Amino acid sequence: MNVPRSQDMLSKPFSSLLPPPKHVDTEKKSLTVNGSNKSKKDTVILDSLRPENLPVASISDFVPLRQRDLSLEIPLPTVDEIKRTYNRTKVVLDKLIRKKLNPQLVKTTASHNNSREEVISSLNSSSGKREVKIIEHRKDPLQPVTHRKRKVVAPNEEIQAPILHKTDDSTTKPTKEDVDKWRIPSAISNWKNPKGFAISLENRVTIESKGDEQASTANEKLLQLSEALDEAEKQARENINLKQEAKKELEEQELLRKEQLLQNLAERARQSHREDHRRQYENEDHYIRERERSERIRAKRDEERSSRMSTAEKLRRLAHQQGRDVSEKVVLNAAKATKVSDVQYDSRLFTKAATSSVSSTHQTYDSPLFSATQIDNIYRPPAGSNEETSDIVDRITNKRGRTGPVEFSSADDSKAPEAEADDEEQIKEYGLHLRKKPHNN
Repeated sequence: MNVPRSQDMLSKPFSSLLPPPKHVDTEKKSLTVNGSNKSKKDTVILDSLRPENLPVASISDFVPLRQRDLSLEIPLPTVDEIKRTYNRTKVVLDKLIRKKLNPQLVKTTASHNNSREEVISSLNSSSGKREVKIIEHRKDPLQPVTHRKRKVVAPNEEIQAPILHKTDDSTTKPTKEDVDKWRIPSAISNWKNPKGFAISLENRVTIESKGDEQASTANEKLLQLSEALDEAEKQARENINLKQEAKKELEEQELLRKEQLLQNLAERARQSHREDHRRQYENEDHYIRERERSERIRAKRDEERSSRMSTAEKLRRLAHQQGRDVSEKVVLNAAKATKVSDVQYDSRLFTKAATSSVSSTHQTYDSPLFSATQIDNIYRPPAGSNEETSDIVDRITNKRGRTGPVEFSSADDSKAPEAEADDEEQIKEYGLHLRKKPHNN
């Protein structure tokens, strides 16, 4: 096997997998070759993990230096090297610290740092000089300014009051003519008169009369306008009311027409239903016999159902037939009007008064509060006490409430001939009818 790049590889030393220290001189090793200038196949190993894919001559090159030579010692760095390394590290760390403390002064130089130190002579001439280090105070760049910029307002220029000098000189006193000139007559104009002109009474009366005429004319026109607006508003309201009444009448007529139409349709349906029932029988006598038979069967079933009813149900049904409805407490003989449930308050609070300690006869209340509250739960209003009001409410809300006990009908849809008489009584409004079927045992 030929060794690739023989000249390149022979020039570089062979060593272990660990790189040797820089200050240690490694001995150059050469490949073992035979007499024909060819490397031995069993001694050359190419290691792809070594730098630049250097070949390994023997297996001993895989052994680290520390294991090959146990007495091997690596020399320590010199003092100069330690100092140089220390200085380089210190410069880098100082730069990082300055960048953290003051990001705005990242590009500071040594000359800038030297300019911070200044020499200031002392006040005492006998003493020497001192070195003072001036350092900029650290501040938060996001903190708002503490000083305020106030607007300086110029003071108002006060008008100086005139200085009046009192004098006793008789020559300065005004004469009668001057006083008459300065006297302003009472008949002066009402409009703005900055120059102080006085007008005669005749001219003033003329001006005032002209103004009164214009004002009266304007007032008359304004009155006419307001009257016209009131009349128009009144007419508009009347027209709106008439339209609403006409619309309401039309709606009522339409409602009556629809009701009449529904009643006619219901009457036709009842007539056809009645005719269909009569067609099922051969003649009138057969129809009458079937109806009487069904009535007897229904009466018998009612008697059987009444015999199986309890006393409470009988009393409730009897009260409903008589037009009055009572609660279950009365039926079960459990209603006690005088019994009051336990309360969580002191009843003496309702019997105390300001003068109760003086005499027991002068008390505010003669009986405890809420003593007869259970009486209200015994009786209930009868079903037909106010039928007119209930009919009006039902017609407005289009619904009717239950006024009697609940009775369920069977699932049998077969119609007996005797049920025709009940159909006439159970017809509802608009021709809709509802039949009450008896209970089937």
